[in-house]
Amino acid sequence: MGSPTNEVDRGTFNPEDPQTAVTISRGFWMGKYEVTQGEYQELMGNNPSHFKGDTNRPVEMVSWFNATNYCGKLSRRERTAGRIATNSVYRLPTEAEWEYACRAWTSTRFSYGDDPGYTNLANYVRHRACLPPINRLPSGIAFRSRLIFVHLLPRCSRGGQEC
Repeated sequence: MGSPTNEVDRGTFNPEDPQTAVTISRGFWMGKYEVTQGEYQELMGNNPSHFKGDTNRPVEMVSWFNATNYCGKLSRRERTAGRIATNSVYRLPTEAEWEYACRAWTSTRFSYGDDPGYTNLANYVRHRACLPPINRLPSGIAFRSRLIFVHLLPRCSRGGQEC
């Protein structure tokens, strides 16, 4: 986890802690797509997004508190409908799980390579003025490069301890 101290632009846009070994002690599932505005509105009764107009766009402008409430409501609904086991829950990923998924089994800066000059990053959604509908996202874009910035995920224990 973290980034090497010599990584290009380390700390410029989003400060990273030094590289640290951590252990993810249990398997986890992570959604393939972002939650859409329509899915969020159906469950929560509102749409906090700035980029409205197409409910297939990703929901954004959701606080950590509201995101965890969404996960709780979704867990209850899916258990009641019998679609998940009674001991299963939807939750936000830990910092270690998020980074593991973002790096896509790589040790490079981005899932698609180091890209020191940002020549490939310009093609990714996060730098566009509007978020496209989820079903129209180009294929092969990794979580870390395309998603809205997330600053409030729970931090992981350091020093090789369980996360």
